[in-house]
Amino acid sequence: MENKNTDIRKVIFNKLYKFEGKEYTELDLSKLDDLTTSDLMEIDKHFNTTEYISPIPEMDTKYDCLVAARACSLPIEFFNNLPAKEGKKVANAVKSFFQE
Repeated sequence: MENKNTDIRKVIFNKLYKFEGKEYTELDLSKLDDLTTSDLMEIDKHFNTTEYISPIPEMDTKYDCLVAARACSLPIEFFNNLPAKEGKKVANAVKSFFQE
C-alpha cells in the first residue's frame, strides 16, 4: 500500500540545489513516518550537545534539520548548505509532521 503522506512530505525547491555532485529539485520526507522513538532520542542527544538548549526542540530549525537528515539518510551538511528559503521549507515540513 502506498504511503498517503508521500505528496505532503515532498518539499519542492524553487531552484536546483547541488550537493556533493548530485542535483536536487525536491526532497522526499516521507521516511519521517518510519522514524522511531530511538531515532528521536539519538537526534536529541546530538541536538543537546550544543550550548544552546531549546525549550521546544521541534520548533528549532536545527532540530528539524537533524530530523530531516535522519529521515532522508543525508548528512547534516546537506541541510546546513541549503538556501535559507529551502531550509525553512524543510523545517516547516518537519514541524507539520510533529503537529499531526
